[in-house]
Formats: sequence, structure tokens, C-alpha cells
Amino acid sequence: MAPFIKQYAPHAFVALLAFLGVLNPALTAGLLQNVAGWFLRQFDWLTLMVATGSILFCAGLALSPVGRRRIGGEGARPDFSVVTWLSMLFAAGMGAGLVFWGAAEPLIHYLTPPPGTVGAETNEARVQSLAITQFHWSLHAWSIYAVAALAVAMHIKKDKAPLPSIVFQPLAPTVLSLINWSALFAVIFGVVASLGQGVFQMGAGLSRITDGGLSNNAPVQMVLLALLTVAYLVSASTGIHRGIAILSNINMVLSVLLAAFILSFGPTKDIILVFWESLIAYGQQFISLSVDLRPEGLARSWTRDWSLTYFLWWVAWTPFVGVFIARISYGRTIRGFVAGVVLVPSFV
Repeated sequence: MAPFIKQYAPHAFVALLAFLGVLNPALTAGLLQNVAGWFLRQFDWLTLMVATGSILFCAGLALSPVGRRRIGGEGARPDFSVVTWLSMLFAAGMGAGLVFWGAAEPLIHYLTPPPGTVGAETNEARVQSLAITQFHWSLHAWSIYAVAALAVAMHIKKDKAPLPSIVFQPLAPTVLSLINWSALFAVIFGVVASLGQGVFQMGAGLSRITDGGLSNNAPVQMVLLALLTVAYLVSASTGIHRGIAILSNINMVLSVLLAAFILSFGPTKDIILVFWESLIAYGQQFISLSVDLRPEGLARSWTRDWSLTYFLWWVAWTPFVGVFIARISYGRTIRGFVAGVVLVPSFV
């Protein structure tokens, strides 16, 4: 009986959550929000410390002699070109969320800055909004991914599955199973949040470009979800070298073309100025944002609702993204790994 429970209890837990979500979405959402809220109230300090500590850890590795070591051993060589590797990194780590929030978030923080900081709709609010958006989407996020990926990568072997538990091999098999299932639950919640957001965004976009001809309703969203599922199944079934690598390169080409189009036909001068302003503002406020939780009350609640929720989102994705990054980074030096996983995507 015990082996049966051990094998199928996690499946039953996931099925129960899915059933509750369909049966009573409001109740399920409220329950999960309460759990997340409790965690943030109790461990907001730990969440920020882990995110900032990840940057320091990656910088220390890259600058130390350890940075010359190769993932997979001295004789290991990369399986992918630099361009394909970077394309897969970016496609795995950021997607629908960045497409929407990369544009929306600076506007939100400009109109409603964090409580107790600067006045709304001022130049100070504009500069601060750019810094906060960079804070949420660049170095901290990618450093969290890098730490998780490097932990797996340094233990990875070509004849073994790169599971999250590979880092904890000396532990008992039951504990290792618990680690893998915990990682799977984190991936499920992370994927559900991102995929759901992506479906809503695509539905809203279709409704806009068709002038309401296609409503952003449940049937349209289900069709979009089915199409995304088919795309996932096709890419996954064709493997990393053919499906995922090719799709990632296509994704990067489309991203570059979109950026070039906007830069060429948009307000080019303003875009370049905002780009540099964003980097300067981020650099100036980097330390304060990285260590300050803000005073208890509305300001602290804002930090939990925005910054720390983002960081926990990245943590929730580490079992999937971290293992994937570890798999495709075989043969890279640790120094090159940190530069490719943290610096390049953050700059992009």
C-alpha cells in the first residue's frame, strides 16, 4: 500500500487541485492567494535575500578561478553554437510575460509609484519606473535561474536524467522523490500562471486587431490554448536539436525584426534616450532596490505584491528552466555560462 501511495499521491494532489479549479475557481484562487500571502508576510526578507544573494554568488563564481572550469569536465565541448544557445536561453526564461509587462509595467509604476517614494506622473516617477522594471526582469531574475541551472549542471551526466534531485544524491530515495515532486508542483503553478496569461493576452490581441470580431471569451481562449499545446507537443517530441533549437532561433529572429521595425519606424531618438536612461536609473537604484523591503504598511505590501512576487515566480520556474539551461549548457565554462545566462539576457 505504501509504494502505491508514494507513486500516485502526487498525481492525486494535482488532479484534486485541477478539479477544484474547474469546480470553484474563486475558492481555489482565494485559497492559493492566502497561502502565497502568508508566505510573503513571513518570508519576505528571505525572498529578497535569495534573489540578491544569487547575483553575488554568480559574480563571485565568474570572477574566481573556478570560472575556468567546464560544465561536464575539461574534455566537454558545447553541443550548440553561441547564437542558438542564447536563443534557447531567452526563449526558455522569458516569454508572454515580458512581451506584456515589459511595456505595461513602466506605465503602471509611472502612474502609481510605490507608496512613499515619488509623485505620480513626474519625471522622477518616470525614471524610477524604468529602474523598477529592470529590477524585476533582468539581473535578479536571470541570476536565480543561473544558480539553479549551475547546481544541476555541475552534477549532470549524459547517461542520467537531469532531475532537480541530482544535486542531492546522497540523500535517501524518498527524500529525492519528494524533491522531484515539489519541483514538479512548482513548475505546474508557474506554467499555469504564464500559459494562462499568454492565452488571455493573445485573446485580447485578436479581439483588438479584428475590431471585436473575435471576442476574448472562453471558446476563443480554449482554441488558443489548444494551439499552444500542439506547438508544445510538436517541439517537445522533436527534441532539443531539431524542434526546440529551431523554434528558439525563429523566435529570436522575429524578436530582432520586431525590435528593428519599432526602432526604425517609431520615435527612434526617444527610444534610444529611454534605453540609456533606463540603464542609468537601474544602476543608480540597484543597491537600494536589492536590499530595501520598504517600511511596514502600504510600502511593504507593494514590495511583496510586485518585486517579491516576481522573484518567487522565477523561483517557481527554476526546476524547469534551470534543468533545461543545465542541459543545453554542457561544455561551457562557468564564466561563459554566467555571462551568457545572466548578462546577455538582462541586456536584451
